[in-house]
Amino acid sequence: MPPSIPRAPLRSLTSSIPSTTSSISTALRTFATTAPRLEVDIPPESPRFINLPDPPQSSERKLPPVKGVLPVPREIFHRRNNGSHKVQPGFVDQTVPKSKAELAGEEPRSEKAAWKRLMAESRRQALGAGISTLWERKQTREARAKGRAEKHRLRNLMAANAPERLDDVYTRGTVTKHTLETKVIRDPLYKERQLESQVRTAALQQVRSETRKDALQRLYVEAGNFIVSEDELSKKVEEIFTADYFKTYGKQFAIHDAENVWDAHGPPITVKSMFASMKGTSTVAIDYYKSEADETTLRQRTVAGELTGGAMSAGPGSRRDRQ
Repeated sequence: MPPSIPRAPLRSLTSSIPSTTSSISTALRTFATTAPRLEVDIPPESPRFINLPDPPQSSERKLPPVKGVLPVPREIFHRRNNGSHKVQPGFVDQTVPKSKAELAGEEPRSEKAAWKRLMAESRRQALGAGISTLWERKQTREARAKGRAEKHRLRNLMAANAPERLDDVYTRGTVTKHTLETKVIRDPLYKERQLESQVRTAALQQVRSETRKDALQRLYVEAGNFIVSEDELSKKVEEIFTADYFKTYGKQFAIHDAENVWDAHGPPITVKSMFASMKGTSTVAIDYYKSEADETTLRQRTVAGELTGGAMSAGPGSRRDRQ
């Protein structure tokens, strides 16, 4: 906090003001070399307007930080055998066994040997007393923790089974009786709906079965042109992969300058060309001069396939199947 500026009382102002300017400078700063400092009025918004005493220094003594990490306490009583194997009568004798001379009942040969026997016996007693005390402490701690857990369990059980408090009853929102009824009512027409669903499912299964049979029949009919041996594959490769294959194939349809698959087979058929072929207004020479017998044959095969339950090959008469 900045130091406060001392102010003179109002009664001394009139007596301390000299009559002339020279007397003011002489009375206030006679032997000073710095500029004289006049009384300055401190406004109320200044923090120095009210003088407050400085607070005393704190006497708190801060402890130095503890460096390092303490090791994890070792588990003395293991979970094996419930941890009680160390409190058995023979544990101390097995841990700190006596010497052969002491077991045989021989007297110590010197004062040093007697002192060593005394120290060993003292260590045995200290070990037994320490293990017994630690075991009792462990049992007490576990019993206390178990009792505390059981107490909390009983408290929670009582709180869960306790009736609703009046303040909760009075402040609870209104819930209608129909809202609390969560029982699912069976549809009275569920049997009729079940029968309808069975009929729809059977129809779908029948359609899928017919579609699969149709696909198998078509596969069986078309399998006559499949390549099933290496000789047929080699023959087909030698036939197709030739330099003049497209020209030779295009001459069958009066195309003499065929150089690729598009020249030989033509572009993919469109919906417009199919409608034109059906109406007889196609500009393609093959489709224009095609007789109605070809279209009738194709339709008859389709109808026969539907009537017999299996698809029949349409043959290479259609332009779409020329390949």
